[in-house]
Amino acid sequence: MSRVRVGIATFLLAATAAPAVAGPEVSDGIPVDDYFKIKRVLQLALSPDGKTAAYIVSAGSVAAYLGDKLSAGEKRKVRTAYLQPVADGSTAIALEDLSDAQGLTWMPDSRQLAFTSARDGVAQVFAYDTRTGATRQLTESSDGVLSFQLTPDGKSLAYITRAAPPPSQSLFTRLMDGEEGVVVDSNRLSVYDFLDPHNDSNRHPPPAVLHVALSGAATFDVAVPGEPSSDARSYHWSPDGRLLSITYLAADLRPSLVGSYRTSVGVFDTRTRQFRVLAKALEQEGTRSGTRYSGGEWLPNGRQLLIRRVIETDAWVSPNYPDWAVVDVAAGLPTQPSAWKPVSIYGSGTAFVPAGGPRVLLEKTEAGARSLFELTGSTSAQSPSESTIVAGVEGSTFLFDFDRRFTTAVFVHESLTQAPEVYFWRAGRQARSITRLNEDITKRVPFTSREVSWKSTDGTTARGWLLEPAASTGKRPWPMVTHVHGGPGFAYTNSFAPYFEVWPFPFEALASRGVAVFVPNYRGTQTYGRGFASPKRTDREPVDDIATGVKALVASGFADPQRLGISGHSHGGWLGPMVMTREHLFRASSFAEGSSNEMVNYELMPGDLNRQVHDPISGLGASMWDDPTLYLEGSPDLHFKGVRTASLWEAGSRSLSVMMMGYPKVASHFGAPTEYVVYPRTGHNASLPHIQREIAERNLDWFTFWLQGTELPSPDKEAQYARWRQKRAASSVWREEFGDGAK
Repeated sequence: MSRVRVGIATFLLAATAAPAVAGPEVSDGIPVDDYFKIKRVLQLALSPDGKTAAYIVSAGSVAAYLGDKLSAGEKRKVRTAYLQPVADGSTAIALEDLSDAQGLTWMPDSRQLAFTSARDGVAQVFAYDTRTGATRQLTESSDGVLSFQLTPDGKSLAYITRAAPPPSQSLFTRLMDGEEGVVVDSNRLSVYDFLDPHNDSNRHPPPAVLHVALSGAATFDVAVPGEPSSDARSYHWSPDGRLLSITYLAADLRPSLVGSYRTSVGVFDTRTRQFRVLAKALEQEGTRSGTRYSGGEWLPNGRQLLIRRVIETDAWVSPNYPDWAVVDVAAGLPTQPSAWKPVSIYGSGTAFVPAGGPRVLLEKTEAGARSLFELTGSTSAQSPSESTIVAGVEGSTFLFDFDRRFTTAVFVHESLTQAPEVYFWRAGRQARSITRLNEDITKRVPFTSREVSWKSTDGTTARGWLLEPAASTGKRPWPMVTHVHGGPGFAYTNSFAPYFEVWPFPFEALASRGVAVFVPNYRGTQTYGRGFASPKRTDREPVDDIATGVKALVASGFADPQRLGISGHSHGGWLGPMVMTREHLFRASSFAEGSSNEMVNYELMPGDLNRQVHDPISGLGASMWDDPTLYLEGSPDLHFKGVRTASLWEAGSRSLSVMMMGYPKVASHFGAPTEYVVYPRTGHNASLPHIQREIAERNLDWFTFWLQGTELPSPDKEAQYARWRQKRAASSVWREEFGDGAK
């Protein structure tokens, strides 16, 4: 996770303004096509003997959406499974039979791979023999298998299923095609119920069920006092295969959109068939905070396991900044406060791995980079130490897997300038790459990257990432696009094209064409500490952080003040316009899936979400109906007077398209060039590849047109550029501020 930390004032050299230039030829850098050629490693597993890696690679930008959105046949077209010995120079072998696999796991014999697949219509667990190529089915479930866990000896199996929701129960269907009035619950109803046919069933699916198939015995259901969490990392077999720890949502908790994260931990004994609650979640009551528990990873001794505890301090009931403890199963939760050790982690994607003795390996994101860290039972520091396994590997590392003795490991490595590759580590040696999945793309990267820091308005140090174009594409000061990420907890990481699968902004293609990209991890972003993640007002300190970062880059001569752009998605599609309306700095903008008006947003969201999320986390501390003034202040569309920025607005037809309607209308009202595009069959994140391509192409064209005055030659784009030229000519306020757009 090593990174260069350089203050803006020390690394940026002043330069005189330069005219905008056309971007380089597509072959000179990263074109939009490359986003659909990047090979993403979706799953990675190392055999228990440490000799062979198995991994699944996606072809293109749809990696994040392959889990349950494609059929088995479609997965075979875009995914490839590989088997590769980790010895130097070994060649990977493609395994066609495993291209649709999920949850790829080695069995203890280092010969067979277990996985789930819906190849016969309903997802089941299978085992594949890597020597003979034979596949056998391990489960016979009428409902689809979501995840599974094998006992350490591989002879028994636990798995979780969920029934498909009946189509007749879809709220969308009842509202659109029903024959009688529908009594709806305002605590659950939202605008999405009128836009997305799958919204209600996705948010309120049938309950998950835990099954156990013991060797030589009939499969049975576990009587969990609630609903088990369906992720494979939420239940764990003890080393002897007798006990099963389970993270679950207790049945006696009140139903809530937020309460579904308020989990408990229990242990099931397969011999006695008894379930014992080990750590029970508590709901918030009066001044008492709620508490949630998770974990359950067993230590090698088989008597103790790891438990995480979160005393709720934020409205999201998130797993961030937990306490952790080694818990003896027989004794129960420790009563001494000193037994609980705080750890500064952002819960998303965190993985705890007991590695023998007091040593625990922890995969997490720290300061905008994912990596592997080490904990011990005596650790009391907020930040664990980075593991020597990743020594000398700069960027982000993730998907770690180990042999049974923890003397070898495999993981994925990437950075802002290096596309993903699989790495292998052996004790006593430095990790090395064993694949060349994206070698051609990495070689074409013409830009450089670095971490920057600056002082915000109140003196707080903020950090972010820069992509700086190559000298062959222009010179300083650069036209620059500032990206306001979503979340707000999401940290923009030191990874290759990390945002493309969230919303396909083509930042790498822009940097290839002479447009610098600045991504501030503003306050509210996780992984920089609890204080940084909790601004007093979500529309104050974060705005200051972003604006001061842009101004510092301008003052240093890095960014051209006349050619500044800004983009944002989700929370950034609200926060970015807040920055744009308060700081009239930007020549062009592009925002997606953000709310234009906090009052409209409040009214169109579920009442339960209003009370548990909007009221407390907005920094406003009150319901809109108690204090509407604060929500008016936080509505970007009510502050557009004086904005001259050429603005592109994008939304999914099944998501925030209604709540973005105010943006293009108010921009047009004040005479600024604007365009609004709604994408069909699209939710909050664009998942269809052809829609992703359209968004990426449109954003690349938009920013190069408005910031550089260039048009990328293509007969298919003649109408687009004619439309934009007309908008530019018709906007007197834009031309008065920025000229004729030629440079």
